[in-house]
Amino acid sequence: TAALNPAFAIALNDYSSRRFSRSIANFEKAIAEEPGNDAAHFFAGMACLESSEWEKACQHLEGARKSGGAYASKAAWYLALAYLKMEKREEAKVVLEEFAKAGGSKAGEAKQLLAKL
Repeated sequence: TAALNPAFAIALNDYSSRRFSRSIANFEKAIAEEPGNDAAHFFAGMACLESSEWEKACQHLEGARKSGGAYASKAAWYLALAYLKMEKREEAKVVLEEFAKAGGSKAGEAKQLLAKL
């Protein structure tokens, strides 16, 4: 198995300890070293959400969503919520529609949100 990127490992530790600004910096370092690291994009996005850095959160969550990897579906859900937080309803609708079509654990919630938009 491949070794865990050191910056990513530090970032995960910071994230789990709720040191979000530190974790963001380390996740971004890990992404710079491994641009395809969808987990780093996802957790960077989540840390940005926790820090109310909505635009930055959207960039990272979009990266994880587009990767099609293990975090793509979760990233889409939180991306839609971030768009709603920023009052970007149209962007949120697009993501929620894709999410609802894909099915999955929160497809019902996505459809309910879409009905309210």
